[in-house]
Amino acid sequence: MDWYALSTLDNALDETRSLLTPVQVGVWLRLAVVAVFAGGATGTRNVSVFVEAVPTWGVRDALETAPRLAVLVAIALALFVVLGFVGSVMEFVLVSALRTRTVGLRGQFAAALAPGLRLFGFRAALGALALVPVSAVVALIVVALGTESVALAVVAVVLVPVAGVLALAAFVASAATTSFVVPLMQDGDLGVLDGWRAFWPTLRGELRQFVAYAAVRFGLSVLAGVLTSIVAGAFAVPVALAFAGLALTGVATAVLVAVGALALLLALALLVAVQVPVTTYLRYHSLLVLDASDAEFRLR
Repeated sequence: MDWYALSTLDNALDETRSLLTPVQVGVWLRLAVVAVFAGGATGTRNVSVFVEAVPTWGVRDALETAPRLAVLVAIALALFVVLGFVGSVMEFVLVSALRTRTVGLRGQFAAALAPGLRLFGFRAALGALALVPVSAVVALIVVALGTESVALAVVAVVLVPVAGVLALAAFVASAATTSFVVPLMQDGDLGVLDGWRAFWPTLRGELRQFVAYAAVRFGLSVLAGVLTSIVAGAFAVPVALAFAGLALTGVATAVLVAVGALALLLALALLVAVQVPVTTYLRYHSLLVLDASDAEFRLR
């Protein structure tokens, strides 16, 4: 049996090499902008749920801090909307750039505004599906700690696996939408739900192929993360030692600030140099898997 996820690995590398070499600074810079918002080594950046340590202050203290908390929530929500919308649009820009081998930001971004808005709405719904149960569990824990209610604590513990399953389902749906539904949406000028209707028969008929893809993609993401960490560490360690040496010699603060700023810019440039080929390769891989399947999609 020919596994799409394995048979397309070399082709994805060839496509990546063909697009990125010979090195053209303009192409790399435009792809870097796209890569900041779209895709990435983990497959998705838009459904993420985290729970920090639950504070032990009481309900009265929580009410007193509510106005400040509301401001912070409003700022976070505004950032989520802006970055989430831009990221959704950039998913279509990335697919278009890889298929046409033409990396243009202005025209491709404008053309992707409508489908990007639909994708953002879908992702927001998935985010709510993941976030609401987790928020409910956190709220129950906070109230249980404030009121010392054993019953509420038990309910919170019971709801933890439910929240976890919903969060995992939202993550998988978001990743599948990004990898396979977005290209179908772009090809047929479809909405998200229509894109899923077009993809669903293929997913159901070749489920083992897409499960294998998920496993291979996970391995590739781990390798990409390790590679990025190695590159970052190889740069950060000598820079940190040099910076510490300058500090010990009594160099002026202004010089240290300038050196630190330069080091930060170099670090960002280095990470971009790693992220661009990683993002390009991973997205080419998913597009080639979709091309190899029974879906009505061709890379070119």
